[in-house]
This record gives sequence, structure tokens and C-alpha cells, in this order.
Amino acid sequence: VLPGPDLSNVAITMRKLDGQDGLCGNFNCNKTDDTKAELRARGWMEPVDRSASLFPAELESPEGWNVRIGPSPDEIMEQCPEELKKQDCANPDSETCFDSCA
Repeated sequence: VLPGPDLSNVAITMRKLDGQDGLCGNFNCNKTDDTKAELRARGWMEPVDRSASLFPAELESPEGWNVRIGPSPDEIMEQCPEELKKQDCANPDSETCFDSCA
């Protein structure tokens, strides 16, 4: 989560590909095999080789891209009105709860 007016979150969606695996899951509907330990056992916790990266090395991040200027996620949740939490947050630890409060 990157809160702040100069930062954004991105959702990348795609269809299932044969052999797909990694930190975003493998589309087998079994979340227990998507843990870091399971991924490490399958060889998916090593850095991606530059030749296989979807992001070219010449794509530089702007200076200060990783500096948060807005409130932290904890501060956002502390400032979230209780009515909103009760309305939108069946599970207060869920991402949708945070999105409602942000």
C-alpha cells in the first residue's frame, strides 16, 4: 500500500496461463500452496533475471518515489470513522476495509 497523492497502487489482471505460478498465486484455488515457503520450494522466491523481467532496466523510478508524504496505513485506520468501519469492514484486517477508509 502506497498512500499519498503522488503514489498509486496498481492492479494487474490477466487470464490463467498454463504453468503460471508465483506470488500472486497459481489459479488452483488452493491458497495454502501460495505461501512463501511453498513458493521457495518451487523456486519462485529468487530474483527475476533481468532478461526475463517485464520491466526494462532503463525504466527509472522518479526520485523520491518511495517517500510517503501522506498518513501511514495505521494512521488511516485510526482516523477511519467507526460508522464506516462497521458498514464496510466485516473483517477489519481485509484490504477492502482499508480501501474504504483510505
